[in-house]
Amino acid sequence: MKPLADESARLGPERAVRLRSGPLPLRVVLSSLAAAVLLGWCGVMAYAAADLALRGTVAPAEVVSANYGSGANFVRVRLPAPADQVVGLQVWSGTPAVGSTIDVRYDPNDPGRAEDARVSGAWSRMAMASLLGAWFAAAAWWAATRSRSATVL
Repeated sequence: MKPLADESARLGPERAVRLRSGPLPLRVVLSSLAAAVLLGWCGVMAYAAADLALRGTVAPAEVVSANYGSGANFVRVRLPAPADQVVGLQVWSGTPAVGSTIDVRYDPNDPGRAEDARVSGAWSRMAMASLLGAWFAAAAWWAATRSRSATVL
């Protein structure tokens, strides 16, 4: 590939090639920042999901309250001993009825981190975050290459 100086000399002074320079446009900076935040959040969620899968204890828990449809959806269960406390599930499958028993995976050191043992909701959130992060990274790359491209005067 020829250097730009040779190309400028060949075209003559009336059609000189000049590279754009200066600070990156705001859209490049914001897209890069959004990509970094989303991909970082995806990494944190992956670590939390893997940690709960490795250190979590699976035990049957009784559903003590649930709400579906109106207002905020929630399912609360009573964990068995030694935790023996009521916690809200972060993710669950289906619509468990109050009084029924479901298998729950929870962290013995932090029983508030609990989810239905049949599902792992972090993976769907991680997929969305990684797709959005990749989209913002591609948008930042596209905007940066457009802003730094050579122009013929």
